Formats: sequence, C-alpha cells, structure tokens
Amino acid sequence: MESFAPALEGKDAVLSSLGSFGSIFNPTTFYSESIHAIMEGMKRHKITRLVTATSWCTQPGPNNNWFVEWILKPLFLNGVLKNMAVMEKMLEESCPEEMNYTIVRPCQLLEGERSGNYKVEEGQCNTGTSRKITCGDVAEFMLKTLETAEYDRKGFAVAGVN
Repeated sequence: MESFAPALEGKDAVLSSLGSFGSIFNPTTFYSESIHAIMEGMKRHKITRLVTATSWCTQPGPNNNWFVEWILKPLFLNGVLKNMAVMEKMLEESCPEEMNYTIVRPCQLLEGERSGNYKVEEGQCNTGTSRKITCGDVAEFMLKTLETAEYDRKGFAVAGVN
C-alpha cells in the first residue's frame, strides 16, 4: 500500500472511493489497510482533507433499513461492512489537526451520470429515498463537501430521491 504516497505529493485533498469484494465467507481488510496507507501518505505530504466513500449501514443507526440490517448485512455484506466500520472508526479517532475527513455513505450504487436529485442526511442511512444513487451523484456530493466546513469530520448518507 506504499504506492499511495507518491500520488499525493502536491495535492490539497484526497477523495477515495476504493472498493473491494468481500462476503461473510470471504471477509476483507482492504478498507482498513487502504485507509491506513492513505492516512500515512497524507501525513507525509501534510494533506489534511479527506473525503471517502463507504456504504449505508456500516454501523447501527436509528434510520437503518431493516432489510439491510437483518437480511443483506448478515448474509451478504458483513465481510465488507465490518471492515468499512473499522475504517470509519480509524478516521473518527484521528487527530482533528491532522485529519479533516468526510465519510460519504451511498446506498446501492448505479452506473450513471449525475442527476442532482439526491438527499443527504448526517448518519448511517437516508429516509424517504429510492435507496439507489448514481455514481455521478455520489461524485458530485463528494466534491461539494470540499466547498464548505459543514461536512467536516462527519459522516453522511446519500441516496437518490424519486
């Protein structure tokens, strides 16, 4: 994972939307290992701003969808979501002077351009949404978080609206 450091030289911020496959039978440590390498590279180059994408429902939350919590998560997504939660915890425990993060938690990702028709809520999961969002809309929101301090050191769920 040392390969991140050279790519960060001279940058003002890092946007990460790395992904990996994992399941209950094939858990992954990809997210915690990659964020560790990214954070070390950022520290080396004195970059403090990070926006990273994880997923809906990485941790328990009051708005979490029952289907995700009781069916998808334990049967299909736990190998990925558990490690995403570890990654998020690493960011939350980081020193505020060294790491100004925003965690973007999209629901089901669809290929597609931005529509601008999505809802953002602080927390694990959105309410009153389609439970799907285009990659273009996620990218738009990730860039938007760089324009204001409103999103600093917080996590936000993002999903398309009907």
